[in-house]
Amino acid sequence: MPAGADYAQIIQSFHRFFVDHLVAEGEMTPSNPVIVPDLGSCPPPPLTQLVGISAKTDTTCLSCHATRSKHNTTHILNMVYPRAVRFAHFLSYVTLLKSVNKGWDSGILRRF
Repeated sequence: MPAGADYAQIIQSFHRFFVDHLVAEGEMTPSNPVIVPDLGSCPPPPLTQLVGISAKTDTTCLSCHATRSKHNTTHILNMVYPRAVRFAHFLSYVTLLKSVNKGWDSGILRRF
């Protein structure tokens, strides 16, 4: 580990990775057991039925500022909390995850 490593962030990243793999390993389509009724004809994996949270991912290109949205399911809330904040700010901090990734926007790729 590098000196001054943020262990809380490392643990959070590992937890997110671990639960995502548990969900993938638990996928038994089309024979997933129904734990929560009314989820449709093909129920999601058991872990998703128990702790899955419907989410929306917004991706914004830093070059052209084009935004793309997609709906997905997340299983993890942030476990690293800020100190002394209002409840509304706490909820947004726990449920919103901001990350920056390098890649090519499909609009930029079409130009080449």
